[in-house]
Amino acid sequence: MKRLWSTVLVVFALMLLPVVSLIATAGAESLKVAPLNPDFEDFVAAYSLGSREAMVAAGFQFGYMPSPVDLKALNPAPPLSLLRESAVALPARWDWREHSGVTPVRDQGDCGSCWVFGNIGALESQHKIIAIGHPNANWSEENMNSCHDLWSWERCQGGNTFVALSYLTSLVKKNDAQQFQKGILTEQQDPYQGPNSHDSALCDDSTRPFPRFRITGARWISNDTNVMKNAVYNKGPIVTAYRAESPNGPHWYNNNTIYHYPGVSGTTNHEVLIVGWDDNIAWPAGGGQGAWIIKNSWGNFNSMGGFFYLTYNSAGVGDDGLYYVGTRAAVANENLYMEDLPGWFSNIGCGSSVAYGATVFAPVNNNEKLTHVEFFNPFNDMPYTIKVWGTVAGSGSGVSFSNVKATKRGKCQESGYYMVALSTPVPLTKGEKYGVEIKFTDPTGDGYPIPSAAAYPGVIGPFAGMGNSTSYFRCAAAGAFKRAVISNDTYVPCVRARTRY
Repeated sequence: MKRLWSTVLVVFALMLLPVVSLIATAGAESLKVAPLNPDFEDFVAAYSLGSREAMVAAGFQFGYMPSPVDLKALNPAPPLSLLRESAVALPARWDWREHSGVTPVRDQGDCGSCWVFGNIGALESQHKIIAIGHPNANWSEENMNSCHDLWSWERCQGGNTFVALSYLTSLVKKNDAQQFQKGILTEQQDPYQGPNSHDSALCDDSTRPFPRFRITGARWISNDTNVMKNAVYNKGPIVTAYRAESPNGPHWYNNNTIYHYPGVSGTTNHEVLIVGWDDNIAWPAGGGQGAWIIKNSWGNFNSMGGFFYLTYNSAGVGDDGLYYVGTRAAVANENLYMEDLPGWFSNIGCGSSVAYGATVFAPVNNNEKLTHVEFFNPFNDMPYTIKVWGTVAGSGSGVSFSNVKATKRGKCQESGYYMVALSTPVPLTKGEKYGVEIKFTDPTGDGYPIPSAAAYPGVIGPFAGMGNSTSYFRCAAAGAFKRAVISNDTYVPCVRARTRY
């Protein structure tokens, strides 16, 4: 399903990319794309060599790909007002295994799929915590490992929460308006193949079963012990990356039950699940105490049955930290209109704190109603304004809107994927064009408010125009929306419209 770009092409393309932001002129606006995460670019350089051996030599043997956006820049959101419903102090120890919130440890084998097990494990925990009787869920890691379409990584070669969210929230790539939504399958439907070097047969829309579950949202959280504890306690186990070593390495202690790596050297390279913490765990080298309780994906590699303690603030723990808001049963009578098929990859803007992303779509069914607007949000504490437009003028490189059908305002307290319900569903007419606009605000002052998707050599293949809507940007408060073209590459704002019929 996926093929690596040639080494020459990738390296040549990377050489052409400037270190500073790329700039394109769109009328009076100077559209820019934010620099990518340097750790991500190091990963791409290793991946471009085209072999698992090269990945291992570069320290990326476990399967975690650093995020393309530098999440280390997230400022801590206020944890008490954000996550807790009361002012009760957090306990010194919390373990979701003792509260029916953790599914069994599994084994990724000699396959760079840790990111799959971390994210699927978090979703299984969400289901187990909420479902009556707390049953174990067993969902398909194989399908996510093989079917993260448009991201060019081979199965077993790497991923992260960005790739996972593309799989969980996007559409199967197809060239017509009727597209199949991706989502969670069960282990029985698509069993894990480990290091076997073939893609699942259930990736194409002609063979893929209808998904059992889809998510209702996800939130990245800042690398802050207090924020992370609140998220674990109130929302369930959270995904995190850290700098890992194989068992019996120099930073493992007590027969591979405690991992302590202060002053970490190198980028994070392994993704796992935080299922709790214990403030009383003494650090092996002295000088402190407290550790996260980690669910790993290496089978029963130690006396804790595959769990271990990872000491606070060591090994880069907290990088790419994410929790899922929840899951919902997938339903057939809904459509998701979107063009940003790979999901969030980069931020764009014109240097100011405010910019606008929009998508234009035409309903394909009778009696459709717009119920939700979905989008990625790059920031903590970001206010937004959603407008639904009933009249669209223009096409191709630019459009303008009139006839407001609905307005919704709110604030995203954390970076993440949002599914915002409109106060009242908007009735739609089959075949008519509608616009959904979001006003994004960059509270950091860097001037890149709009989350976007883009093709990137060797990482994300071309996709602009392949979705079932068309997306645009605008930096000024008035005027036409335009296609976001930078150095001949189209950057697609992450704005989506969900309907029911």
